[in-house]
Amino acid sequence: MNSFASQIEAMLNKARNKADNIVSEAVLDLQQQMVDATPEDTGQAKSNWFVEADQCSGKTTKDTSKGNLAEARQLLSRLKSGKSRPAYYYLFSNLPYIRVLEYGLYPNPPKVPTGKTVNGYSTQAPQGFFRLTVAGWQQTVQRIAEAKKDE
Repeated sequence: MNSFASQIEAMLNKARNKADNIVSEAVLDLQQQMVDATPEDTGQAKSNWFVEADQCSGKTTKDTSKGNLAEARQLLSRLKSGKSRPAYYYLFSNLPYIRVLEYGLYPNPPKVPTGKTVNGYSTQAPQGFFRLTVAGWQQTVQRIAEAKKDE
């Protein structure tokens, strides 16, 4: 028969696991939202949103296949099966021009007009994309928690 302490421990573990699952799913969802919102020319900017746990590396990729999404899923799956939980998740892009895309820092007028910018801003995301996506983090977590409340 289980002792009261072991029952409490089991409840705490269940609550921790549920919270971890909600956070990791929200991180993946946020990454997908970021990829979807990022302006696209070659696809490289979309493919350079990475998720890491407890550290943020300086990595970039020339890949344009958006393999970063599968990479993040694999990372979070490995973390779920491990015994330790990360203290932090990082969603980042180290592309040198990501700030230009976000803040509209293209030369105005452009040196070589391409029709991809207006007044220095990307025509695909003139209001930015990172700040808008991150602003929805709380709603993302709430939506996922609500969907998992009966699990």
